[in-house]
Amino acid sequence: LLCVAERMLGKVQSGTLKLVFQPAEEIRSGALWMIEDGVLEDVDVAIGAHIRPEQDMPAGGMCSSLNHVASATVRVRFIGKVAHGARPHLGVNPIDEAMSFIAMVNSEHYDPNKSWTVKATRMQTEQGAVNSLAAWCEVMFDLRAQTNDIFYKMLENMERQAKAVAAGYGGEVEFENVDYCPAPE
Repeated sequence: LLCVAERMLGKVQSGTLKLVFQPAEEIRSGALWMIEDGVLEDVDVAIGAHIRPEQDMPAGGMCSSLNHVASATVRVRFIGKVAHGARPHLGVNPIDEAMSFIAMVNSEHYDPNKSWTVKATRMQTEQGAVNSLAAWCEVMFDLRAQTNDIFYKMLENMERQAKAVAAGYGGEVEFENVDYCPAPE
Protein backbone atom coordinates (compact mmCIF):
# COMPACT_ATOMS: atom_id res chain seq x y z
CA LEU A 1 0.00 0.00 0.00
CA LEU A 2 2.83 2.39 0.74
CA CYS A 3 4.23 1.83 -2.76
CA VAL A 4 0.87 2.75 -4.27
CA ALA A 5 0.54 5.81 -2.01
CA GLU A 6 4.05 6.96 -2.94
CA ARG A 7 3.22 6.62 -6.63
CA MET A 8 0.10 8.73 -6.14
CA LEU A 9 1.41 11.32 -3.68
CA GLY A 10 5.17 11.28 -3.92
CA LYS A 11 7.35 10.21 -0.99
CA VAL A 12 5.25 9.43 2.08
CA GLN A 13 6.97 11.03 5.10
CA SER A 14 4.60 10.21 7.93
CA GLY A 15 0.98 9.62 8.65
CA THR A 16 -1.52 7.04 9.70
CA LEU A 17 -2.36 4.02 7.59
CA LYS A 18 -5.96 2.96 7.95
CA LEU A 19 -7.09 -0.36 6.46
CA VAL A 20 -10.81 -0.50 5.75
CA PHE A 21 -12.63 -3.56 4.46
CA GLN A 22 -16.05 -2.90 2.99
CA PRO A 23 -18.85 -5.20 4.16
CA ALA A 24 -22.07 -5.96 2.30
CA GLU A 25 -20.82 -5.24 -1.23
CA GLU A 26 -23.25 -7.74 -2.75
CA ILE A 27 -26.25 -5.83 -1.41
CA ARG A 28 -24.72 -2.45 -2.31
CA SER A 29 -24.99 -1.10 1.23
CA GLY A 30 -21.60 -1.52 2.89
CA ALA A 31 -19.92 1.60 1.53
CA LEU A 32 -22.91 3.76 2.48
CA TRP A 33 -22.95 2.29 5.98
CA MET A 34 -19.24 3.03 6.38
CA ILE A 35 -19.69 6.63 5.24
CA GLU A 36 -22.70 7.08 7.57
CA ASP A 37 -20.63 5.68 10.46
CA GLY A 38 -17.86 8.23 9.77
CA VAL A 39 -15.21 5.63 8.95
CA LEU A 40 -13.72 7.78 6.18
CA GLU A 41 -13.94 11.22 7.84
CA ASP A 42 -10.19 11.39 8.63
CA VAL A 43 -9.03 9.81 5.37
CA ASP A 44 -7.09 12.01 2.92
CA VAL A 45 -6.43 9.37 0.25
CA ALA A 46 -8.35 6.17 -0.41
CA ILE A 47 -6.84 3.34 -2.41
CA GLY A 48 -9.22 0.54 -3.31
CA ALA A 49 -8.69 -3.02 -4.39
CA HIS A 50 -11.28 -5.52 -5.51
CA ILE A 51 -11.41 -8.97 -3.94
CA ARG A 52 -10.38 -10.50 -7.30
CA PRO A 53 -7.63 -8.12 -8.47
CA GLU A 54 -5.99 -10.73 -10.71
CA GLN A 55 -9.16 -10.75 -12.83
CA ASP A 56 -9.50 -6.97 -12.92
CA MET A 57 -5.87 -5.88 -13.17
CA PRO A 58 -2.56 -7.70 -13.74
CA ALA A 59 -0.41 -8.29 -10.65
CA GLY A 60 1.41 -5.11 -9.65
CA GLY A 61 -0.81 -2.89 -11.81
CA MET A 62 -3.05 -0.07 -10.75
CA CYS A 63 -5.73 2.03 -12.37
CA SER A 64 -6.39 5.71 -11.88
CA SER A 65 -10.16 5.51 -12.06
CA LEU A 66 -13.13 3.47 -10.98
CA ASN A 67 -14.83 1.58 -13.77
CA HIS A 68 -18.14 0.19 -12.58
CA VAL A 69 -21.07 -1.14 -14.52
CA ALA A 70 -24.78 -0.67 -14.02
CA SER A 71 -26.16 -3.52 -11.96
CA ALA A 72 -29.48 -4.64 -10.56
CA THR A 73 -31.35 -7.49 -8.98
CA VAL A 74 -34.66 -8.24 -10.68
CA ARG A 75 -37.44 -10.40 -9.23
CA VAL A 76 -39.90 -12.03 -11.63
CA ARG A 77 -42.78 -13.98 -10.10
CA PHE A 78 -44.94 -16.07 -12.42
CA ILE A 79 -48.38 -16.79 -11.02
CA GLY A 80 -50.00 -19.88 -12.40
CA LYS A 81 -53.12 -21.84 -11.64
CA VAL A 82 -52.94 -24.80 -9.28
CA ALA A 83 -54.07 -28.13 -10.73
CA HIS A 84 -53.54 -31.75 -9.76
CA GLY A 85 -50.69 -33.54 -11.50
CA ALA A 86 -53.17 -35.93 -13.09
CA ARG A 87 -54.97 -32.99 -14.72
CA PRO A 88 -52.28 -30.40 -15.54
CA HIS A 89 -54.30 -29.18 -18.52
CA LEU A 90 -56.72 -27.58 -16.03
CA GLY A 91 -53.98 -25.38 -14.58
CA VAL A 92 -51.11 -23.11 -15.55
CA ASN A 93 -47.65 -24.31 -14.57
CA PRO A 94 -45.58 -21.31 -13.38
CA ILE A 95 -42.42 -23.43 -13.51
CA ASP A 96 -42.93 -23.90 -17.25
CA GLU A 97 -43.46 -20.13 -17.55
CA ALA A 98 -40.26 -19.41 -15.63
CA MET A 99 -38.20 -21.89 -17.67
CA SER A 100 -39.47 -20.43 -20.94
CA PHE A 101 -38.67 -16.96 -19.70
CA ILE A 102 -35.14 -17.91 -18.65
CA ALA A 103 -34.49 -19.42 -22.08
CA MET A 104 -35.88 -16.29 -23.74
CA VAL A 105 -33.72 -13.97 -21.62
CA ASN A 106 -30.64 -16.10 -22.34
CA SER A 107 -31.24 -15.79 -26.09
CA GLU A 108 -31.00 -11.98 -26.04
CA HIS A 109 -27.88 -10.32 -27.44
CA TYR A 110 -26.70 -6.76 -27.04
CA ASP A 111 -23.67 -4.77 -28.19
CA PRO A 112 -20.78 -7.28 -28.46
CA ASN A 113 -18.28 -4.47 -27.93
CA LYS A 114 -19.62 -3.66 -24.48
CA SER A 115 -19.64 -5.72 -21.31
CA TRP A 116 -23.06 -6.99 -20.22
CA THR A 117 -24.57 -10.04 -18.57
CA VAL A 118 -27.96 -11.20 -17.35
CA LYS A 119 -28.44 -14.49 -15.53
CA ALA A 120 -30.93 -16.26 -13.33
CA THR A 121 -29.37 -16.71 -9.90
CA ARG A 122 -32.23 -18.17 -7.85
CA MET A 123 -35.52 -19.94 -8.51
CA GLN A 124 -38.11 -21.10 -6.00
CA THR A 125 -41.74 -22.10 -5.84
CA GLU A 126 -44.36 -22.35 -3.16
CA GLN A 127 -44.09 -25.43 -0.99
CA GLY A 128 -47.32 -27.11 -1.98
CA ALA A 129 -47.97 -30.75 -2.79
CA VAL A 130 -45.39 -32.34 -5.08
CA ASN A 131 -48.09 -33.97 -7.22
CA SER A 132 -49.74 -30.69 -8.23
CA LEU A 133 -48.81 -27.55 -10.12
CA ALA A 134 -47.40 -24.79 -7.93
CA ALA A 135 -49.31 -21.54 -7.48
CA TRP A 136 -46.22 -19.44 -8.25
CA CYS A 137 -42.59 -19.59 -9.28
CA GLU A 138 -40.14 -16.80 -8.55
CA VAL A 139 -36.87 -16.20 -10.41
CA MET A 140 -34.18 -13.76 -9.31
CA PHE A 141 -31.83 -12.27 -11.91
CA ASP A 142 -28.52 -10.47 -11.67
CA LEU A 143 -28.07 -7.85 -14.44
CA ARG A 144 -24.90 -5.96 -15.31
CA ALA A 145 -24.09 -3.66 -18.21
CA GLN A 146 -21.18 -1.40 -19.08
CA THR A 147 -23.53 1.39 -20.16
CA ASN A 148 -26.85 2.61 -18.84
CA ASP A 149 -28.26 2.50 -22.39
CA ILE A 150 -27.70 -1.26 -22.65
CA PHE A 151 -28.90 -1.75 -19.09
CA TYR A 152 -32.23 -0.02 -19.70
CA LYS A 153 -32.73 -2.01 -22.92
CA MET A 154 -32.13 -5.20 -20.94
CA LEU A 155 -34.71 -4.21 -18.31
CA GLU A 156 -37.30 -3.16 -20.91
CA ASN A 157 -36.86 -6.38 -22.90
CA MET A 158 -37.07 -8.52 -19.78
CA GLU A 159 -40.31 -6.91 -18.61
CA ARG A 160 -41.87 -7.14 -22.07
CA GLN A 161 -40.82 -10.79 -22.41
CA ALA A 162 -42.09 -11.69 -18.92
CA LYS A 163 -45.52 -10.28 -19.77
CA ALA A 164 -45.54 -12.09 -23.12
CA VAL A 165 -44.61 -15.44 -21.55
CA ALA A 166 -47.26 -15.10 -18.83
CA ALA A 167 -49.92 -14.16 -21.39
CA GLY A 168 -48.91 -17.02 -23.64
CA TYR A 169 -49.36 -19.55 -20.85
CA GLY A 170 -52.49 -17.90 -19.45
CA GLY A 171 -50.82 -16.89 -16.20
CA GLU A 172 -49.83 -13.62 -14.59
CA VAL A 173 -46.49 -12.04 -13.76
CA GLU A 174 -45.06 -9.59 -11.25
CA PHE A 175 -41.87 -7.84 -12.38
CA GLU A 176 -39.80 -5.88 -9.86
CA ASN A 177 -36.42 -4.17 -10.12
CA VAL A 178 -35.39 -4.85 -6.51
CA ASP A 179 -32.30 -2.65 -6.49
CA TYR A 180 -30.28 -0.72 -9.01
CA CYS A 181 -26.89 0.95 -9.28
CA PRO A 182 -26.28 3.01 -12.47
CA ALA A 183 -23.07 2.99 -14.47
CA PRO A 184 -20.96 6.15 -13.99
CA GLU A 185 -21.33 7.69 -17.46
